[in-house]
Amino acid sequence: MSLFKAPDFLAGKAQDFRCAIVSGEETWFRDAALVHLLSALPEGTEAERRDATSELGLDPAAFFDDLRMASLFGGERVIVLLRADKFLAEHGDAFARFMKAGGPLQRLVLDGEKLIPKGGKSAPATGPLKGLPSSVVMVSCDALFDAPFAGKGPPWQSPLSRWVVQRASQRGRRMSLEDAYLLHRMVGTNLAEIDSELEKLSLRLGKRTDIRAEDIEANCGSARLVPLYDLADAVVARNPRLALESSRILFERGLAEASGRVSKDSVGIAVALVSAVASKLRTLGRLDDLVASGTNADEATASVEPRPFMRERLAQQHKAMGGSEALRRMHEGLVQLDVDLKSGGGDARVLFESYVVNCCARGARA
Repeated sequence: MSLFKAPDFLAGKAQDFRCAIVSGEETWFRDAALVHLLSALPEGTEAERRDATSELGLDPAAFFDDLRMASLFGGERVIVLLRADKFLAEHGDAFARFMKAGGPLQRLVLDGEKLIPKGGKSAPATGPLKGLPSSVVMVSCDALFDAPFAGKGPPWQSPLSRWVVQRASQRGRRMSLEDAYLLHRMVGTNLAEIDSELEKLSLRLGKRTDIRAEDIEANCGSARLVPLYDLADAVVARNPRLALESSRILFERGLAEASGRVSKDSVGIAVALVSAVASKLRTLGRLDDLVASGTNADEATASVEPRPFMRERLAQQHKAMGGSEALRRMHEGLVQLDVDLKSGGGDARVLFESYVVNCCARGARA
């Protein structure tokens, strides 16, 4: 099987096919990959879409018969089975037998979220799609990470930032990775929403080709909210630039509460931030104590963080912290921030951002 990651597939020239599989959680990539596939078919080819989850259902015998038969009128046809995960879950064995018996005469596209392994590194090793012919085209449509690999490098060195720059270029626009990062920080990581904002920006720019930070600030993501613990992560990772940017968005646009209400009470937001940062610092403090006592770093991280997928980030935060003394200063600064907030010691946002500048920057002193 020919296996492609969606960005690579979309960047290449579309080729005709007999059978293709489009799989992944990112619907924008799936939709774009399907359009790219269909663009390579002979002119006049009829695309017939069927939905495996439709109320009318999908009769497997009739479906396989349609795939085996040539068009009654002699024209080219491709059958696109949407949400094919459900069909294969119920009729996977029948599909495997059908493919081993010679497969479809009509062109076929299977479209679903979990048809092939996540990551786009290998074809399915088990199940009904195992052992398909090498001519089958498979496109992996996973979501793009909005952070650099393993957290190494500046935050805009991410697959998502690079994709934003590429999409802007396809519209004849230029933008830096830093500004691309600002865009998806303000809009979110949904590719369809980002693409829509790029289209709006392109229309507003007129003949100017550069998309700049001020354009993004003025026109994009007016409803974007920053999750509380994302900001707390930036603080304990001692990334003041990201923490201050997130703070600005959070205080200006508000904090989403559990009820769904958005609160813009600056004192309430600052108090919630103190609690979130304190929780992170307590975890880092336990980790630091274990490491100082001689516990292996990996064992110590696993001991304080039960969720495996969060351990790498915690280890990076502990390294960025720079030792027990820096941790102590951050904790003392947070205690003072809490006192100032509760005693009315100044504007809540100014107090919090002063804490970020004074205690979180590398090399900061008490």
